[in-house]
Amino acid sequence: ARAIGLTRLVCRLPVHIARGRSPFPGGATDPATLEAECAGRCREARAALADAALHWRTASAAHRGACLPLAVVRPYLRQRERSGSDASRLIADIQPLTRVWRMWWTHTLGGF
Repeated sequence: ARAIGLTRLVCRLPVHIARGRSPFPGGATDPATLEAECAGRCREARAALADAALHWRTASAAHRGACLPLAVVRPYLRQRERSGSDASRLIADIQPLTRVWRMWWTHTLGGF
């Protein structure tokens, strides 16, 4: 859940900024500060995903089904990092078919 939450936070940052909210401590709105905060949250999300991957192999089928959304964390983070230093204006998103494909692949072959 931590990996998904952090990923959604950094990918939807422009929505928060447009509403006059900063999800980061101190209400940072400076582009350089936002970029540094986003990079830190991306690292945290990758660490949480790595931790979840360790538990994936020993999880029951029911737990694996609940964890399928983790399959899209890596593509979202890659897209966020491709958007460059414009974290406050570009929403990181992936194609709907990519989301479905990644979850199917994870469900069928396991691992993310």
